Amino acid sequence: MDKDSHQWNFQNLCMVLYRETMDAIRSIPISNVGVKLEPIDVLRSASSSTKLFMEIKKTTAPASFVNLSADNLSARWSPPRRGWFKVNFDAAWRKDTKRSGLGVMICDSEELLCGGSAKSMICHSVLLAKAEAALGGLKLALLSNYLKVTMETDSLVLKAGVDGKHENRAWEIFPILLEIRHMEAMFDAVEWSWIPRKKKRVAHVAASFGIGAMHRITWLDQPPLSLMGVLTSNGLPCPPVI
Repeated sequence: MDKDSHQWNFQNLCMVLYRETMDAIRSIPISNVGVKLEPIDVLRSASSSTKLFMEIKKTTAPASFVNLSADNLSARWSPPRRGWFKVNFDAAWRKDTKRSGLGVMICDSEELLCGGSAKSMICHSVLLAKAEAALGGLKLALLSNYLKVTMETDSLVLKAGVDGKHENRAWEIFPILLEIRHMEAMFDAVEWSWIPRKKKRVAHVAASFGIGAMHRITWLDQPPLSLMGVLTSNGLPCPPVI
């Protein structure tokens, strides 16, 4: 590894440590003033974020060298129509521990990132995890006052469930489907669409990021560093690191 790479890695680690520390401070309730941060927790979270970022950096092509073949272009994310927002969500699931990472990304018709989140929780199946991610996406959109949304999922079972078809294992997520139906009534319009897994790369990486998160992470337009390269390769504007 050359000198420039070492310097880049050091700068990246400092940025991650700063962000993780700020997130940890913000997560402490006001009523708990005086509570001390656990440095080991911050270091673990920073280490996880940095490791994931380095893995993505190795596998993601620079924006100027992205393959523009017909197959690659057809797999890229497409924006919603004007006045609508797309909620792209996914889940990462570990069968041995039942731990899941839930990722959500919201973009507008101008292809601008309008919000996102990543969190960890225990789910007994990948279908349950995807349903929880969908519910989390709706909640984030509602909190952001995005009242016309298109929900994108790669799960045919989940899509069938929200359409009222409860066969094919949809009964497993029936309680969550009821919550989703209740939340939909709070929007002006909600549409659901199925998309292939390869078009959900950003949401999947957010979910993978969430599986190792110590607490829920939510952002408006500045995603974690580990998502920057994926946003760029998917054709989405990548905000500057500040």
